[in-house]
Amino acid sequence: SDVLYDLYTGTGTIANFCARRVAKVVGVEYVVEAIEDAKINSAINGIENTSFYAGDMKDVLSDEFVRRNGRPDVIILDEPTVGLDPAQIIEIRNLIRKLGKLKTVIISSHILAEISELCDEFLVIAGGSLVAKGTLDEVDAMIDSTETLLLTVRGDREGVCAVLDGIEGAGDYEVVESAEEGTVALRIRLAR
Repeated sequence: SDVLYDLYTGTGTIANFCARRVAKVVGVEYVVEAIEDAKINSAINGIENTSFYAGDMKDVLSDEFVRRNGRPDVIILDEPTVGLDPAQIIEIRNLIRKLGKLKTVIISSHILAEISELCDEFLVIAGGSLVAKGTLDEVDAMIDSTETLLLTVRGDREGVCAVLDGIEGAGDYEVVESAEEGTVALRIRLAR
């Protein structure tokens, strides 16, 4: 009986994935061609409980739209602020906060600063598995506290390694195969 809104649906990948688990999915996207592809993707997969609409989110999501399609029980936002100007980002954030008081809102984003502005609880999924869940501080403590830098340097292996060994805080590194002659490729793990 749940109604799911997939806002910024693109070609309907998330909408179609969720369609078998809810009564109705409504996808909204501003790119007309993407909506046409979303409809095709539903048809190819035999999914009949999806509806897709093209247009600017501000114009499409009206009270009449909600009356026609049903009040959402779950709202999914995939990269909701990408490509927006600063005023639009503030507007979307306010809308998300308002919706979050009433419904479950799921936001998918690789921009941690964006998520931390909007969410109280975080889930990190990697390789299809849940790897962390909690507040931002809890998740940050669970995630590996290193970053990896891939670097290609002109020079010989011995000289490059000697320089790296002399840099405090450079962390662990390993020499990896370099595609270009006269260079050394490195994978450096930096402590945060």
